[in-house]
Amino acid sequence: MQFKSSQTTCLILILGLFSAFSHSLPTKNSQHARHIPRQDIKTPLGLDVSDLDLSDISPIEDGWLELDNDDGDGNDLGSSSVSNANGYLGSIGSGQAAQNGDSLEGSSAACSLTGCVTSAAASNANKTSTSSTSSGGRARRQHCTYNKIYHNYTINIIDAMTVAMIENPLAIASVSLGQHPSHALPEKIAAAVANDFSAVEIVYADLAAYAASQGRLSTLEDAAREIGDLCATQNISILSLNPFKNFEGHRSPLEDRLKTARHWIEIAHLLKAKYVQVPSQFDRDDSCGNEDVMVSELQGLADLAAEIAPQVGIAYEAVAWGCYVDTWQDSLRIVQCVDRPNFGLCLDSFHVAARLWGDNTAESGKKEGDVQGILGASLTEFVNNCPMDRIFYMQLSDGERYAPPLSPEHKFYDSTFPPALTWSRHTRPFPLEVEMGGYMPVLDIAKAWLVDKKWKGYVSFEIFDWRMRDEENGPVLNAQRGRRSWEKLIAAIQ
Repeated sequence: MQFKSSQTTCLILILGLFSAFSHSLPTKNSQHARHIPRQDIKTPLGLDVSDLDLSDISPIEDGWLELDNDDGDGNDLGSSSVSNANGYLGSIGSGQAAQNGDSLEGSSAACSLTGCVTSAAASNANKTSTSSTSSGGRARRQHCTYNKIYHNYTINIIDAMTVAMIENPLAIASVSLGQHPSHALPEKIAAAVANDFSAVEIVYADLAAYAASQGRLSTLEDAAREIGDLCATQNISILSLNPFKNFEGHRSPLEDRLKTARHWIEIAHLLKAKYVQVPSQFDRDDSCGNEDVMVSELQGLADLAAEIAPQVGIAYEAVAWGCYVDTWQDSLRIVQCVDRPNFGLCLDSFHVAARLWGDNTAESGKKEGDVQGILGASLTEFVNNCPMDRIFYMQLSDGERYAPPLSPEHKFYDSTFPPALTWSRHTRPFPLEVEMGGYMPVLDIAKAWLVDKKWKGYVSFEIFDWRMRDEENGPVLNAQRGRRSWEKLIAAIQ
């Protein structure tokens, strides 16, 4: 079996480190153990496992298995069960298994920071084994088939783990940390840092409010520099400046829109933000709907960003109430037509669910028809067909169920808003916050995106919760809600 040398060194070091804290399992003496040649192991995590000498796993003549302490190759892997107290690495097992008729119960799992590699050996005939691996401190069970081939044992994991190790950097929008005037931007950033978020998305209105709070001599540019420096000092990135809306295909003069775009890009540059987020056009009364025009103008936007701030990309998002672009397929088509390396996708679970699955004007809270099947087909198409290099980042949120449904009598009703916009503006809690009314299939979407698609880039919480308008519901509490939501989501996926 082959493993990259750096990964091998890391794994052996981890095993060696934790062996100091191990407790022994009953094993047989290995002095008469014959060493089997290297084994080929296909892991479910897509790891390039190379050059890890699994001759350290030796069968014992009476049916016991153990990790060989010393076969002369310098890899002393030990033969005991090791568990890290903080739970992050999970367990590193002994490689010991008992023979029970036609099955073996294995306890061998080597867990590294980048994933888990199952390692075990079988007895002298084809056997089916259940081996426990752990990822992020949470064990999963997977079935393995062991085949004897000329004294080699080829291990094929036939029941692939449903959960790859989820290690996405987590971000949160500034608006999702509080919406009361007293909830200042620096306080929001501090709360995000304290709760281990890797990045923040800066909402333009939050930055403008902070600039205004600093007095008449402070400009928006001054505020952007200060917030950018603050984030750098706190070791937290700025994922985006958002939302730069109703740009493409609008009937207002293009020169004016490009002037505004230049301002946004310059502010993003001062913030050291990675992206300017652009929601799809939703001003139906003042937009043309001509896709050729929309693509041409978005190409101009991308070229402008490349000219004045090469490190700032344009993240294009299909919103559920978009006039012409309201699905991920639509937004991908636009991205491919724009055909610029700095122009890619921002995907938002709320917009996917609100467009295909949910309805805040219906008693059931769902659209008519087989909504689960429709959503599932869309997610499958995404996993199979969406190019990974066109995805810039992903956003997650839940949706609060309207009971009673949205109507002119509802406190959030606005006759000028599409129902989905009202839903988004007021009632988007963190994922899986059922106590806040959340009921969207965000778990299904997250599984498709993070596990099936294997997205490893930024995941951001974009939450719009009316409760955050209360002064007492401030940044610290909301950052803690976000952290709990993420942990609950990961546990549910696993």
